[in-house]
Amino acid sequence: MLFYREGLSERTVVLMERVEREFQQVGEAYDAPVPSMVELLDRYYGCEGDTVLEAMRSVHVYRDITAPRSLNHRFLKEDVASTLVPLTQLAERAAVPTPMTDALVSLFSALGGEDYRRTGRTLARLGWEGMSHAEIRAELSR
Repeated sequence: MLFYREGLSERTVVLMERVEREFQQVGEAYDAPVPSMVELLDRYYGCEGDTVLEAMRSVHVYRDITAPRSLNHRFLKEDVASTLVPLTQLAERAAVPTPMTDALVSLFSALGGEDYRRTGRTLARLGWEGMSHAEIRAELSR
């Protein structure tokens, strides 16, 4: 199955858009605006379309990417461990709710057989474990 052309649907993209909103809210809490997925795809690949689904399906380098054959794949491990985990921890420090992202980390940890909240890119691994929201904001603005 072609991952981006056949694996994405209007319903799966709704999930992505909810996570995108959570990313943007966390970004706002740290004075770090997060562009939309459509903007990023257009900036890096020159995509077509106004929706995430249209944009992702139009990216030429995504056209022939096949879906992973198992859950032991970098799409799962890297994206969850290195992106979603730190986002949820930064959100917690800033008191920004991220229910959809938290649910995905829990779900993918169960499916992948690994506690990504423990093994992922945590605030402790970034050297920010004891820092407050304000201290992390200051660190990011350096």
